[in-house]
Amino acid sequence: MGRSIRTERWRYTEWNEGREGRELYDHATDPHEFHNLAIEPTAEIEVTINGLRKRLQTAAEGCPPASPVNPARL
Repeated sequence: MGRSIRTERWRYTEWNEGREGRELYDHATDPHEFHNLAIEPTAEIEVTINGLRKRLQTAAEGCPPASPVNPARL
């Protein structure tokens, strides 16, 4: 399961809480998302990733649910 967070400048995505990969795109310099900065991040990019990851963790769970049905939502 993937989850993303988008700011005016960045889009950060992680798959299975980052275990299956992660993506970071800088929309100021790469609006079409051709260069994934999370593949070989610099120290500055790691700081950005960590900040976005903290915000993402408060907004959405990163693992698939144990059951495909959520009875509380029915």
